[in-house]
Amino acid sequence: YVRRLKSSADVLGRILGKKQPVKEDMEEIRQLVHGLAGSGGTFGFPDISKKSREIDIYLGSLRENECDVIFIEKSLAVLQETCLNICRQEEEKTKGMPE
Repeated sequence: YVRRLKSSADVLGRILGKKQPVKEDMEEIRQLVHGLAGSGGTFGFPDISKKSREIDIYLGSLRENECDVIFIEKSLAVLQETCLNICRQEEEKTKGMPE
């Protein structure tokens, strides 16, 4: 699951690094945060679920062509950092342990 979080953080970084508005990546964002919202708590990472669920609920409440891009960008940046922090913590836990 931690590898999946790293991959998710990479996707978020790619989306956030684009010069085009985040709106154009909305479907990919929706799928990613919805999956993380459902799986984070299951794997022992409730912060991932909470932050993802907040974004998922917000996106679900939008009407077509309506989006606060700044809110989405800030929320995705927080989610990305949370994913990366968990990955770093898990790597530290397993350092020096046999595979």
